[in-house]
Amino acid sequence: MPTYEQMKELVLACKWKWTGEGYKVIGPNGNFIFLPAAGQRLGPSLLDVKFSYGYYWSSTSVEYDGVPVEYNSIGAYHFFFHPEAFFLYGICRRHYGLPVRPVQE
Repeated sequence: MPTYEQMKELVLACKWKWTGEGYKVIGPNGNFIFLPAAGQRLGPSLLDVKFSYGYYWSSTSVEYDGVPVEYNSIGAYHFFFHPEAFFLYGICRRHYGLPVRPVQE
């Protein structure tokens, strides 16, 4: 999973193009990835706003007062987007069921 810093780089250094089902994110070198708007799982059978909103986990745990909190105990930073904007957010608890996006060096 990407770190918070890698997600921040996507926001600051890349071009974003909405496709109707997610974003095509184009890097400075011309390479791109597609981030589908996959929604999030809010309960046992509810998938929220598929094709309208996207949520992705980072591997960076949330900190309280400068002390890292274990990902497995509380949550992690996450990325959120919709057709008009994209954001990096703080804590998102594990039970929200956000998608993951693998990264490779």
